[in-house]
Amino acid sequence: MCRLRNDRLLTWIGSQLHIYPWLININGKSSYNQPVWMGDVAATIRKYCMTPDAFAGKTIKLAGPEVISWADLKTVVRSTKLHRTPTTLARWFAFLLEVGTKPYLSRSEMELRVTDTILDLNTECIVFKDLGIAPHNWESKR
Repeated sequence: MCRLRNDRLLTWIGSQLHIYPWLININGKSSYNQPVWMGDVAATIRKYCMTPDAFAGKTIKLAGPEVISWADLKTVVRSTKLHRTPTTLARWFAFLLEVGTKPYLSRSEMELRVTDTILDLNTECIVFKDLGIAPHNWESKR
């Protein structure tokens, strides 16, 4: 199992590869994300705690500076070639894996895995730039 210090996303991917290696390759790993370093999130929380009135009624959306695919994240954790898992089959397994008090994978989490999660540059929400925070590149913090 991959243990990357202080990185919940990559540690989670490592555990997924260790237990259910086919789960990480849902939809051919074609969805994209913008990972955020935890230090940048902590800086945002600190700014919020210092001036909560400035954030009243506003949504904060945080995204890292780099857009990467699940395939790119997987190569960081493990260089093994994995076969593509069809989305329909993955949904069925997610249904089975969400049974119990602590589900391993839920159907909603699986849907997030096949959907791009990219910050809209024209959003009216508060982003790192509005807070004066320069987000770090995810690879620089591994």
